[in-house]
Parts: sequence; C-alpha cells; structure tokens
Amino acid sequence: MKRTLKLLLKLILAGALIIALINVYMVAVTFKKFRTVEDLEGKDYDCVLVLGAGIWGDEPSPLLRDRIIMGVEAYKAGNIGYILMSGDNQYDYHDEPTVMKNYAIRLGRPQEAIEKDRWGLSTYDSLWRLKNVYGCNKAVIVTQPYHLYRSLYIARGLGIEAVGIASDLQWYARNPIYFAREILARVKEFAWMTVKPQAQHTEK
Repeated sequence: MKRTLKLLLKLILAGALIIALINVYMVAVTFKKFRTVEDLEGKDYDCVLVLGAGIWGDEPSPLLRDRIIMGVEAYKAGNIGYILMSGDNQYDYHDEPTVMKNYAIRLGRPQEAIEKDRWGLSTYDSLWRLKNVYGCNKAVIVTQPYHLYRSLYIARGLGIEAVGIASDLQWYARNPIYFAREILARVKEFAWMTVKPQAQHTEK
C-alpha cells in the first residue's frame, strides 16, 4: 500500500513538473512578441486577428468587448489590411463574428475593413484558418494577456509572423479562474502543435 502511494505521489509530482515546464517554456518563447498599440505605428501587417469569446445576445461579453476595442485601436495604429473577427458561428442563434463586426462598426470602423471567420471554433482553428484559409502571414493578435501567450505560440508553430496586443482593460482579465484554465490549455496546445492538424473547417 505504501509503495503504491509513493508511486502515485511520484506520478503526480512528475505530471505537475511537466505542466509547469511547458507553461514556463511557452511564456519564455512568446513574451517578447507583446506590443503596445503605439509600437504598431507605421508598421505593416496583413491583418489584425481578434479572437472570439462569449456573447450576450446581440452584444459582446465584457471579455470580448475589450478585444474588439483593442483590435480597432491596433488597426487604426498600423498599416494593416483588415480586421478578421474569428469566432463561433456553428449555429444561427450564436453568431460571434457578426456581433464582433457590428460592435467594431459602432466604434467607427468601416464595414469593408472587417472580415468574419465563422469557423473560429478554437484558438488553434482560428490561427490555422488565419494562415491557410485567409492567407495572412503577418498578423497582430488581440486577446487577453493570459491567452496571448498560447495564441502567439500557435502562430509561431504555424509559421505566422505575429505580435500580440493585450486587451486587459478591466479587472476580470486577472481572474484566477482564467489563469488556472489556461495552464491546462497550454499543455493541450503544446501537444497539439506536434501534430498540427487541419482545422475542423477549411472553407471560408
């Protein structure tokens, strides 16, 4: 019994160590890609990618609203082709990209500057499609800081030249629940990037 408990404890410690090392590595190889809006002035990028999050009916959640705000600010600052709103629109009653686009238009961006990706079902899918469906090789990625490390890591693995703009405009972005969830998501994405499969949907 004691031998079994010791073995179990060793396995738990080994697993915790692997999780910690993956997280440290992912942060270490991406943190230098963080930028401010001011850093984008006069710089050329193919597009700004705004990653989807929850919506409340026809309005973006606070998390998503701040991503859209910073995405618009990033677009205005640099020499950037367009904004890609990537989110979940599998079902008619849940249309993240349209809500995102409409909010950006309300912020003063012209409709023609915004494209919608309805099949951004995950962070990986959004970035795979950014590269392989929309042909964007040089991008500004906009999301909250805890999510930005993973997003930039995926972009790096897919051959996208990307920088990140943090959208932590409110206290919620520092919620420990988000950080805890992200720790495990980074491990999953680390493993996923060894395979680099196609996104679930490959059409526009």
